[in-house]
Amino acid sequence: MRTVDNDQTDSCRVEFATPDGGTDELSWASMVVFADAPPRAGTTVIELGAADLSVLPEDADHSGTPRTCHATAKFPAGAAIYLQTTTPDGTDACARLEVLAGNAMRRWMSMPPQGTSPDTKRTVLHGADPCAVRARLDGAIPLGTPTIKSCGFGYRGVDVVVSYEHRERTLLSKDEQTVDGRTVHILDTSLTAVVGPDQPPGSSGFGGPVVPVVNVFADNADVATEVMRHVLPLFPAA
Repeated sequence: MRTVDNDQTDSCRVEFATPDGGTDELSWASMVVFADAPPRAGTTVIELGAADLSVLPEDADHSGTPRTCHATAKFPAGAAIYLQTTTPDGTDACARLEVLAGNAMRRWMSMPPQGTSPDTKRTVLHGADPCAVRARLDGAIPLGTPTIKSCGFGYRGVDVVVSYEHRERTLLSKDEQTVDGRTVHILDTSLTAVVGPDQPPGSSGFGGPVVPVVNVFADNADVATEVMRHVLPLFPAA
């Protein structure tokens, strides 16, 4: 391995050195998939233990060998891992991905605790529950399926999504307001607040410092602000 970038709390990107001096790139993310959408043309489904691995090639080289390959490994209960790999010309990305996916799924099924990897990016978001704010909001109603980094719920008749993310500081909106003494970046009715110190740039970004943020999206600006007001105390200012 050349580099490992834990770019989000639920995903990673890895670069592998190849024998000829090239690079294989692999990214993966955990998710929940309940709907059985019809497979896209060209998809191959492989049984991988208790999971089905749906493999879709893309971006072939001049010889027709796929250089990019996507796959989703899905368990019957809905838990899933999305994987993507890119390889140098002449290397079958899908063959490479099938091997990597098998190894990844065997490791995932052993249920290692979050943070087991020494490459885990440890910020205030590590292990934090994006649904925790619901207990502070009288009448909040769960919506959808929560994930490691996001939680949806209804509040005051409005659908709300709270997300915990790592984001490059340079990508934050320049439009700002203050909520209970904390700076919040505004983009329409989406509010974002930095809740921890800068982290070193990841290998897969644009090179700027990365910060842990909480994001609140709602169709109503007043609701978004109220929810943010209750989220921020979960991450006290330094």
